[in-house]
This record gives sequence, structure tokens and C-alpha cells, in this order.
Amino acid sequence: MDSCPLGHLEATSHQVIDERQVAAALSAFDSVWDALIPTEQARILGLLMERITYDGRRLELALRVGAIGRLNELQTS
Repeated sequence: MDSCPLGHLEATSHQVIDERQVAAALSAFDSVWDALIPTEQARILGLLMERITYDGRRLELALRVGAIGRLNELQTS
């Protein structure tokens, strides 16, 4: 996986995601995750993940475009 410039993550569609968006969405993630029942955890993973690939040696995760923003919207609603 290529490294990205500090402060920004670039999605595959060339949509730039600001680091502050990521930090805001993930700042309380551990406490929120622990409070969720397994069905809700699966829903969150479904919102975030586009593809998970494992070839026996390497795990590759592909996030959905806009997933971090959607997670942040869910947290604030």
C-alpha cells in the first residue's frame, strides 16, 4: 500500500479525505465499539469496508469512498 501525505488520505476515486474527518470519526471509536452488540458491529463494518482480501500472508482492506464521513454522521445524529 502506498504511503499518503501527512494530513490527507486519498480514496481510490481521488476524493481527498481530510485527516481531521478521520480523527473526529475515530476519536471515540473504542468506547462506541465496545457498547455495540455484534449485529451493530457488523453493520458498521459493512458501512466501512468495500473489500477484504486475504491471500494467506497478507491482509488488504479497501474502505468505501465516503465511509468515514458516513460514520461521523452516524455518531453525531
